[in-house]
Amino acid sequence: MSIWIANDKLTCIPGTKTFWHMLMEIPGTVDKTGTHNFHLAEKIENDPDTPDLIIRNASFCRRFNRPEKTIAFFQDLPRDERKDDVVFNADCVVFNSEYTAKEYDYEEWYIKRVEIIPIGVNTEIFNAWSPAITRSVRPVGIFIGDKGHTKNTVLFEAIVKTRTDLDFIYVSKKGCKIDLPNVTNVAGGVNEEYMAGLYNCSDFILMTSPVETLHLSSVEACFCDIPVIGIETGWIASKHWSEECGLKVANCVSSFSVAIDCVLNNYEAFRPRSHMLTTPYSWENCKATWTKLIGDMVR
Repeated sequence: MSIWIANDKLTCIPGTKTFWHMLMEIPGTVDKTGTHNFHLAEKIENDPDTPDLIIRNASFCRRFNRPEKTIAFFQDLPRDERKDDVVFNADCVVFNSEYTAKEYDYEEWYIKRVEIIPIGVNTEIFNAWSPAITRSVRPVGIFIGDKGHTKNTVLFEAIVKTRTDLDFIYVSKKGCKIDLPNVTNVAGGVNEEYMAGLYNCSDFILMTSPVETLHLSSVEACFCDIPVIGIETGWIASKHWSEECGLKVANCVSSFSVAIDCVLNNYEAFRPRSHMLTTPYSWENCKATWTKLIGDMVR
């Protein structure tokens, strides 16, 4: 059995493992990454070998003109001008969340099979540490994401400015910084173990994005037993959300500020990790679901 994994790369950050690494652990998978998504289709179309199945990043790469069965994986919101092109000839479409699926009119695509399979995280790495070792004197919030509209860092900065009684950790993959006295900036490119340490140094994680399809960072934080305070997008908008994991808020500073106080004053009411262990968001569950899907597709 030969299953091609078609994406530009397995990870953007050396030393970290992603969803694409998880797929590579499934027997029979072949790494066909290493080419920019703009040119990936051409590379795959000209490959002389014959796979049993192709799994491709459908968010950024156009369709492949090949006869083999294809799974199109979507983890980003639709680009209207390319929406039909990227799904054409897919035998199965997989979305990373219910929120992502709702943004696509996939009923019109006449796809034989549509699945929603959340991306999982390593539950051993992302685990709770001893609070006595990791917590600071003042409460700490953490925020993950580069500056811009997608992560809505303008709102995050506004929250930071109003909550001078708190400290914040800001992690940016691109090395962006927020120059405020109560912010500790952490450049991106850190591995999962380091990120687990940062979560465990925090009392809550903020999710201010209005367009997040999953928000894997808050999933990781919850497995570290850190509550999330966020807008109802991504996995927070899914059936797997529970109030044990944190609080849903409106897209404004005051709503976030009230929720922060609620979390800090009622910390024992939140048990994120206990709930997350009952959901599909573990690496093991994700891998098992994909393994079954692949088996069904090549049967």
